[in-house]
Amino acid sequence: MSSLAALSERLLARRLVLDGAQGPDDLDGGIRAANQVLERLRSVTVPLIGASGYAALLGRSLALAQPGARCLEAVPSAEGGRVALAGSGPGTQPPEPAEVREAAIAVVASVISLLVTFIGEDLTRRALQRGWPDLEFTTHASDDDQEETSDE
Repeated sequence: MSSLAALSERLLARRLVLDGAQGPDDLDGGIRAANQVLERLRSVTVPLIGASGYAALLGRSLALAQPGARCLEAVPSAEGGRVALAGSGPGTQPPEPAEVREAAIAVVASVISLLVTFIGEDLTRRALQRGWPDLEFTTHASDDDQEETSDE
Protein backbone atom coordinates (compact mmCIF):
# COMPACT_ATOMS: atom_id res chain seq x y z
CA MET A 1 0.00 0.00 0.00
CA SER A 2 1.32 3.40 -0.93
CA SER A 3 1.88 6.08 1.64
CA LEU A 4 1.22 9.81 1.66
CA ALA A 5 4.23 10.12 3.92
CA ALA A 6 6.41 8.91 1.05
CA LEU A 7 5.00 11.63 -1.18
CA SER A 8 5.06 15.07 0.36
CA GLU A 9 1.83 17.02 0.50
CA ARG A 10 3.54 19.83 -1.41
CA LEU A 11 4.61 17.53 -4.25
CA LEU A 12 1.16 15.98 -4.41
CA ALA A 13 -0.48 19.43 -4.40
CA ARG A 14 1.83 20.55 -7.21
CA ARG A 15 0.77 17.56 -9.30
CA LEU A 16 -2.93 18.18 -8.69
CA VAL A 17 -2.79 21.92 -9.43
CA LEU A 18 -0.59 21.57 -12.51
CA ASP A 19 -2.79 18.76 -13.84
CA GLY A 20 -5.84 20.98 -13.28
CA ALA A 21 -4.28 23.96 -15.06
CA GLN A 22 -5.59 24.11 -18.58
CA GLY A 23 -5.49 27.04 -20.90
CA PRO A 24 -3.23 30.06 -20.63
CA ASP A 25 -0.87 30.49 -17.71
CA ASP A 26 -2.52 33.66 -16.46
CA LEU A 27 -4.10 34.84 -13.22
CA ASP A 28 -7.51 33.43 -14.11
CA GLY A 29 -5.96 30.10 -15.08
CA GLY A 30 -4.21 29.80 -11.71
CA ILE A 31 -7.37 30.62 -9.79
CA ARG A 32 -9.42 28.26 -11.95
CA ALA A 33 -6.94 25.39 -11.40
CA ALA A 34 -6.92 26.00 -7.64
CA ASN A 35 -10.70 26.01 -7.45
CA GLN A 36 -11.02 22.85 -9.55
CA VAL A 37 -8.72 21.00 -7.16
CA LEU A 38 -10.41 22.49 -4.09
CA GLU A 39 -13.85 21.53 -5.44
CA ARG A 40 -12.75 17.94 -5.95
CA LEU A 41 -11.25 17.90 -2.48
CA ARG A 42 -14.50 19.32 -1.10
CA SER A 43 -16.59 16.70 -2.87
CA VAL A 44 -14.62 13.81 -1.38
CA THR A 45 -14.11 15.26 2.11
CA VAL A 46 -17.56 16.66 2.93
CA PRO A 47 -18.92 13.14 3.49
CA LEU A 48 -16.13 12.67 6.05
CA ILE A 49 -15.99 16.04 7.81
CA GLY A 50 -19.14 17.90 6.76
CA ALA A 51 -19.58 21.13 4.82
CA SER A 52 -18.74 23.37 7.78
CA GLY A 53 -15.70 21.22 8.53
CA TYR A 54 -14.47 21.69 4.99
CA ALA A 55 -15.08 25.45 5.11
CA ALA A 56 -13.08 25.64 8.35
CA LEU A 57 -10.34 23.47 6.84
CA LEU A 58 -10.05 25.76 3.82
CA GLY A 59 -9.93 28.87 5.99
CA ARG A 60 -7.24 27.37 8.19
CA SER A 61 -5.30 26.20 5.15
CA LEU A 62 -5.22 29.73 3.75
CA ALA A 63 -3.94 31.01 7.09
CA LEU A 64 -1.24 28.31 7.30
CA ALA A 65 -0.15 28.89 3.71
CA GLN A 66 0.74 32.51 4.50
CA PRO A 67 2.84 34.41 3.57
CA GLY A 68 3.20 32.40 0.36
CA ALA A 69 -0.52 32.57 -0.38
CA ARG A 70 -0.97 36.22 0.47
CA CYS A 71 -2.44 36.85 -2.99
CA LEU A 72 -5.38 34.50 -2.30
CA GLU A 73 -8.37 34.77 0.00
CA ALA A 74 -11.33 32.54 0.83
CA VAL A 75 -14.62 33.38 -0.82
CA PRO A 76 -17.73 31.85 0.74
CA SER A 77 -19.90 30.03 -1.76
CA ALA A 78 -22.86 27.70 -1.82
CA GLU A 79 -20.42 24.90 -2.62
CA GLY A 80 -18.46 25.46 0.59
CA GLY A 81 -15.67 27.87 -0.25
CA ARG A 82 -13.40 28.89 -3.06
CA VAL A 83 -10.35 31.06 -3.43
CA ALA A 84 -10.02 34.33 -5.29
CA LEU A 85 -7.37 36.99 -5.72
CA ALA A 86 -7.06 39.01 -2.54
CA GLY A 87 -7.97 42.66 -2.81
CA SER A 88 -5.00 44.88 -3.53
CA GLY A 89 -4.44 48.32 -2.15
CA PRO A 90 -4.12 51.35 -4.37
CA GLY A 91 -0.92 51.41 -6.37
CA THR A 92 -0.09 47.74 -5.84
CA GLN A 93 0.80 45.50 -8.73
CA PRO A 94 -1.30 42.39 -9.40
CA PRO A 95 0.52 39.15 -8.66
CA GLU A 96 2.33 37.26 -11.38
CA PRO A 97 0.67 34.06 -12.66
CA ALA A 98 3.52 31.98 -11.18
CA GLU A 99 2.87 33.55 -7.76
CA VAL A 100 -0.82 32.63 -7.97
CA ARG A 101 0.07 29.08 -9.03
CA GLU A 102 2.51 28.66 -6.14
CA ALA A 103 -0.05 30.12 -3.72
CA ALA A 104 -2.62 27.61 -4.98
CA ILE A 105 -0.13 24.79 -4.47
CA ALA A 106 0.59 26.00 -0.92
CA VAL A 107 -3.12 26.11 -0.04
CA VAL A 108 -3.85 22.67 -1.52
CA ALA A 109 -0.80 21.22 0.27
CA SER A 110 -2.07 22.70 3.52
CA VAL A 111 -5.55 21.21 2.98
CA ILE A 112 -4.01 17.77 2.39
CA SER A 113 -1.72 18.12 5.41
CA LEU A 114 -4.61 19.11 7.66
CA LEU A 115 -6.71 16.22 6.37
CA VAL A 116 -3.91 13.81 7.26
CA THR A 117 -3.75 15.36 10.73
CA PHE A 118 -7.52 15.29 11.35
CA ILE A 119 -8.75 12.11 9.65
CA GLY A 120 -5.52 10.16 9.21
CA GLU A 121 -3.36 9.16 6.31
CA ASP A 122 -5.43 6.16 5.23
CA LEU A 123 -8.75 8.03 4.98
CA THR A 124 -7.03 10.96 3.26
CA ARG A 125 -5.42 8.65 0.72
CA ARG A 126 -8.74 6.93 0.02
CA ALA A 127 -10.50 10.29 -0.36
CA LEU A 128 -7.82 11.49 -2.78
CA GLN A 129 -8.13 8.30 -4.78
CA ARG A 130 -11.91 8.80 -5.03
CA GLY A 131 -11.34 12.30 -6.38
CA TRP A 132 -8.42 11.35 -8.61
CA PRO A 133 -8.77 7.65 -9.48
CA ASP A 134 -5.66 7.70 -11.69
CA LEU A 135 -3.50 9.30 -9.01
CA GLU A 136 -0.42 7.27 -8.17
CA PHE A 137 1.28 7.69 -4.84
CA THR A 138 4.82 7.29 -6.11
CA THR A 139 8.01 8.74 -4.77
CA HIS A 140 9.64 9.51 -8.12
CA ALA A 141 9.43 13.11 -9.21
CA SER A 142 8.59 14.15 -12.74
CA ASP A 143 10.11 17.19 -14.46
CA ASP A 144 6.98 19.20 -13.57
CA ASP A 145 7.32 18.21 -9.93
CA GLN A 146 10.88 19.49 -9.79
CA GLU A 147 10.05 22.75 -11.55
CA GLU A 148 11.34 25.62 -9.50
CA THR A 149 9.87 29.04 -9.68
CA SER A 150 11.94 32.14 -9.30
CA ASP A 151 11.12 35.53 -7.87
CA GLU A 152 12.55 37.26 -10.91
